[in-house]
Amino acid sequence: MFGPGRFTRSLVVVTAVVATWTFTGAAQQAPTPAELLQAGDVLMAGSQYGDALRAYRHARETDDVNLRVKAGAGVVRSLLRMGLFKDGASEGAAVAARDPQSAAALSIHGDSLWAYGLFHEAEDRYAAALKLNPDDPGGLHGRGRSEAAQRQFTPALADVSRAISLDPDEPMYRYTLAGIYEQTRQFVPASSALEKYVELLATTAISSGGPGPSRSSSRRSRTRSRSRS
Repeated sequence: MFGPGRFTRSLVVVTAVVATWTFTGAAQQAPTPAELLQAGDVLMAGSQYGDALRAYRHARETDDVNLRVKAGAGVVRSLLRMGLFKDGASEGAAVAARDPQSAAALSIHGDSLWAYGLFHEAEDRYAAALKLNPDDPGGLHGRGRSEAAQRQFTPALADVSRAISLDPDEPMYRYTLAGIYEQTRQFVPASSALEKYVELLATTAISSGGPGPSRSSSRRSRTRSRSRS
């Protein structure tokens, strides 16, 4: 892991490369989709959401389904971090429309709908994702978060724990796990999950990322979901 100084220098270089390529439209030695995806991840980790958004939008122009879906997820998460929830939901729908047989694409759409407050619609997307792939970590996390919002803590804990076992480097899964433990008054494991969440934020550069919502906003989300049930 590199220190803050080296990260800052890397961020400056990545920002300059993305900006130069974006505005010049240079055809020679243009970054590959994989390089642009990596650049977007670095920019997201540095809270440069607008630059990350540009990188992800270029990165999704590829025939590689895996890269395209990851870049689409980056576009959605960049918009959500910028507070553009309606745009995020629209982009999430586009991700799912481009790759309807990808469970990850459907769960990304679900995340965008959840963030926009369309909880039942999000649940439908998670169910569709898990029908395609019962081990899709995004779908499992989404379903578990919905179950927790409805105070169905036993299946919620099982789903979120399974998502973590499949994708142990995703911070948001730990954040959700901490919330479940807190709601069930298991404060020691809740503290451990939050510590792991912070550790992952500090040591990984990821597109789903950034600090999670405040606990009060999480409770508001759970309350809204219950009221819509």
